[in-house]
Amino acid sequence: MQLTLLKKGICVKGNNNTIYSNNIKYSTIYSVYIDGERNKIYKNTGNNKNKGYGVYMNKASKSNIIYGNRFNGFYYGVLDSGKQNIIQSNHLTYNKAGIYLSSTAKYSKVNKNNVYKNTNYGVYNKATKTIIYKNKISSNKKYGLITVKSANLNKNSIKKNKINLRHI
Repeated sequence: MQLTLLKKGICVKGNNNTIYSNNIKYSTIYSVYIDGERNKIYKNTGNNKNKGYGVYMNKASKSNIIYGNRFNGFYYGVLDSGKQNIIQSNHLTYNKAGIYLSSTAKYSKVNKNNVYKNTNYGVYNKATKTIIYKNKISSNKKYGLITVKSANLNKNSIKKNKINLRHI
């Protein structure tokens, strides 16, 4: 494992690592960057000034668990470009987008997150074969959830957004 803490934040290049209970403030690019598989990112806090990423999972990331974190004030609270990642029980506020799944993020699960008061989107999903369930998505200034039609949406609470749900 290579673990680096810089102004960029924590960079994980490797497999089977755990990043637990860190407080990362004003990182210029990301709080946590993942290039690997089966990593666990638990109970971390990141704060920024509307730039960068709370968690950035690149295209090579696979089967990572992002759980119980708080990311506020980023461009993206969590960005997933990998495969089979789990984004669960996070609090994502005051970002431009709380959670963003790129078109390369396949088979990811987004569940039980609190995504609120983001300036553009609560959850923006361009990925296919994703499961989005039991999230609380509210009070986002523009959209609550934007998603491809093929996503499996189940038991989400989407309310008090300018537009609650839009399919693309």
